[in-house]
Amino acid sequence: MTCNPNWPEINEHLIPTDETQNRPDLISRVFHAKLEKLKDELFKKHIFGEIAAYTYVIEYQKRGMPHAHFLLILESKYKLYTADEYDKIVCAKIPDKQKFFHLYKMIIKDMLRGLCGSANPQNNVWLDNRWVVPYNAYLLAKLDCHINVEICSTVQAVKYIYKYICKGHDRTSFRVIADTPHCEIDEIKQYVSGRWISPPKATWRIYRFPSSEIKPAVIHLQLHLENQQPMSFKKNTDLLLLRGLLEHDDNQELCLQEASHFHRPYEMRKLFATLLVYSCPNDPPASEDFLRCKSLTARYRKNILYRILLADIRSKGYIALATATSGIATSILPGGRTAHSRFKIPIDISGGGTCRISKQSSLATLIRESKLIIWDEASMCKQATIKALDDLLKGIMNLNEIFGGKVVAFGGDFRQILPIIRSGTKAETVHNGDSVVIPSSILIKYTNEVDSLERLMDAVYPNINSISENAALSLSRAILTTKNHFVDEINDLMIEKFLGESIEYISFNQILDLNHQAEYVDFLNTLSQSGFPLYRLVLKPHAPIILLQNLDLIEGLCNRTRLTCKSLTKNVIHAEIAVMAGTSGAGGDEPPQRRPRVIDFQERPGGPIRLWYTASRTRRCRRCQFYSYADHVVVAVLAERRRLRCAAARERTETLRLRGITRMQADRIGELQGNVAMEQERTNALREQLQVVNDRLTRVVREVSDRSGAIIDECGALIQGVIGANAPGGVPGGGAPGQGGAPSSSSGGESVGSVED
Repeated sequence: MTCNPNWPEINEHLIPTDETQNRPDLISRVFHAKLEKLKDELFKKHIFGEIAAYTYVIEYQKRGMPHAHFLLILESKYKLYTADEYDKIVCAKIPDKQKFFHLYKMIIKDMLRGLCGSANPQNNVWLDNRWVVPYNAYLLAKLDCHINVEICSTVQAVKYIYKYICKGHDRTSFRVIADTPHCEIDEIKQYVSGRWISPPKATWRIYRFPSSEIKPAVIHLQLHLENQQPMSFKKNTDLLLLRGLLEHDDNQELCLQEASHFHRPYEMRKLFATLLVYSCPNDPPASEDFLRCKSLTARYRKNILYRILLADIRSKGYIALATATSGIATSILPGGRTAHSRFKIPIDISGGGTCRISKQSSLATLIRESKLIIWDEASMCKQATIKALDDLLKGIMNLNEIFGGKVVAFGGDFRQILPIIRSGTKAETVHNGDSVVIPSSILIKYTNEVDSLERLMDAVYPNINSISENAALSLSRAILTTKNHFVDEINDLMIEKFLGESIEYISFNQILDLNHQAEYVDFLNTLSQSGFPLYRLVLKPHAPIILLQNLDLIEGLCNRTRLTCKSLTKNVIHAEIAVMAGTSGAGGDEPPQRRPRVIDFQERPGGPIRLWYTASRTRRCRRCQFYSYADHVVVAVLAERRRLRCAAARERTETLRLRGITRMQADRIGELQGNVAMEQERTNALREQLQVVNDRLTRVVREVSDRSGAIIDECGALIQGVIGANAPGGVPGGGAPGQGGAPSSSSGGESVGSVED
């Protein structure tokens, strides 16, 4: 039901020079009165039947009159099931103008969809029922406004209905501009998303009219496990912090306070700059510098580079297409789609294929007008797909240049791809390459998992506590494993061997919907995804760690930089650079001499910055905490055992596969034998049927032969009789000449016909 600005109740209270939109108070009061009249018809007089439940909400447009959305649920005995019952309530046609002039006038005025051009009634165009909005004649004649009545009899319309009931408040984006010419420009503060309140809505709230109603009333109850209900505090916050019920939210201040005890002023300034870049400062003036510095460090990431390219081209009004080989990779690209979906590349392109796009289609026009095409994870696709894209672009652009002259950016890690063997099997591809024979002198005999692992660690690091004096132990040696789980176990065992008190750092995991943070935080802490550190980090003094983020490229603090912990506090990790990332210690046992630098890192909200002590993970293996690029690497016994297990698993898999093939072949042979038996039976049956048909055909031929002989004899006798009767001097009765016979003329005196007759 929409408010009618031409209601008599509104017009009679307007002065001649006034307009309806200038009196929001009058609009709200009259609309409220009409709304109460509608509720009286629905809920008290029951014009549609008894109501089991209902809800309604008042909506206010930015430009226009307020309107109400009602949702009625009838009692079971009043529900509508047939078309005749529908027609008693809802109508969608123009009535006879002569019989129902008042209703006809209201429908033309209020219940026609927006008409423009030649379909406007002012152009004397004949209107039909296609332009009529469904209505109820009684309510339309009584309320004199646009009131749309529809019946929903399927669950598919539930989402459509409740969208209007529960879509929330209107919002708008606005900005405030100062009059001073030389003011500081903060692009973050310029545009603000706010709630839009129209004049009728404001007066409606001033009059305290209800904006919504629901019956029966529904109350949302929060469910929780025992002793895990959410808690809120207003007083005695410090006491709760001491008891561990709440966490500190001032980690930056605590970090600066702890670092001020043993750092000089210039180091404190660098630490403060690090906090601005890699933390979440609460000081608003630092926000602009924070975002600017953060954009500098983000440019080293591949996905950020894609986003910058796409944003730059699209901001200039051009078209940039973002594609990827896998669906997961497309989810992180703005407007990304898979290459097979965007360019219509066949899924099975092993035998060669082309993109199914017509040069006259809209998709071809989109590709033709694009300035950049990004294809992420291109190293994971086949060469035929790239060739198909090349042929497509050449055909669309009518150019014989590579990719039709289009700029195409391919991305991916080509180190993940195995060597290519033409016409080779999967096993040949996997086992391609030079074989490495492990000398028996560096192998450790396996007894059991615990003892063998201890002897392995003692062999690799004879004196673990001498790492602080000789950094080459952590730079020239490493333990390789096949699974990240083994890496975490070995790291925990190695940390326990260090002297000193351990410090535990806990990360902070946060979900998108903070209302469910307490429900899923324990589950998030148990996850160990590839590429992410663990939830719990335990460090001791002199423990080697590795940096996983570019903090300061000039000072050498970049990804994969190895450091050694000097001292640890709750909010500060005091570490010293041991060697730069990518530097090899192959020239000797001693690492390259570098000027040691001191660096501090603070906690993020709820946990410290994760300076993890494991090396970067690759597709095949992952190096443990004591990582280097030295030439001599001690091979772990666990890796050999894992290899043997994998070989045994492959053999079992191959055996099962061969057994399955044998079983399938046996089933196939049995099926073929059954088919042969069935065909033999069918052949015998056909032979029997053929024999029966042959016998019947023989009998028919014999009968036809006998009948033919009899007919021939009769015809011969008849011919002899005719010849004898017509012969000169013949005897009567057709006898032979000289015998007695009938006379040669009839009693009528007519001659008998000739032999030819």
